[in-house]
Amino acid sequence: MTKSIPLKTGILVFAGILLLGSAATIYAAIPGGTLDPAAVPKYVTPLLIPPVMPKAGVIHQQGGKSIDCYEISVRQFAQQILPAGLPATTVWGYGALKAADKRGLLLHNAPSLTIEAQHSRPVRVKCRCKQGCMINLTIA
Repeated sequence: MTKSIPLKTGILVFAGILLLGSAATIYAAIPGGTLDPAAVPKYVTPLLIPPVMPKAGVIHQQGGKSIDCYEISVRQFAQQILPAGLPATTVWGYGALKAADKRGLLLHNAPSLTIEAQHSRPVRVKCRCKQGCMINLTIA
């Protein structure tokens, strides 16, 4: 019986180290700090109603349908989501890179601009990210 006591003690010590280590990880400080949720005023900032994404252009196919084209990019940026006076939030959002119309809105936001499509008219979206990747998506 005396031989099993050190083994049991070793197992308990090991389990204690694991528990303390995981508790320390769970309660580690978050970079940038945290806010007390009770201190953040609720429903103060109005929600954005996203405007329409400007088309980058239209491709006219011979004997086919015209294709509406959009060029967008995805990036990370700071945006004021919490009420004024509180820190900005780091978000990922997308926005137009190019607009065929000079009045087109070229901004990045989250939520972002809305891509509006017409029934039975194809849409092509070219998406670029800062790291150089590119995605082409055509919806017919």
